[in-house]
Amino acid sequence: MKNLRRKGLICRCGGTINVQKAFIEGFLINANVCEKCGDTGLPLDTAKELLRLREEARKIKTTRKILRIGNSIGVTLPQEAAGIGFKEGQKVEIELLGEGEIGIKRKV
Repeated sequence: MKNLRRKGLICRCGGTINVQKAFIEGFLINANVCEKCGDTGLPLDTAKELLRLREEARKIKTTRKILRIGNSIGVTLPQEAAGIGFKEGQKVEIELLGEGEIGIKRKV
């Protein structure tokens, strides 16, 4: 995980604040994290991004059936997935997250 030191930002505990990826409300986003106490905060632009992601998640949350596609199985994504950058023909990476859970992310 890449850490970026926030120039001049010191936590109330005296630790240095770094920017790093953190799971906030289930979303992996950049956050200000104290290296000493672990206190986490969000810069304004990231807080706005979190609000946008919450709205997109609300639109996308749905139940889908697994389909047979030739010798494979697949799941269709709702049209609202375009709001977070998914598009037809795009390559995606699929990973196992846990028992009965997979994650899908755009391949860049």
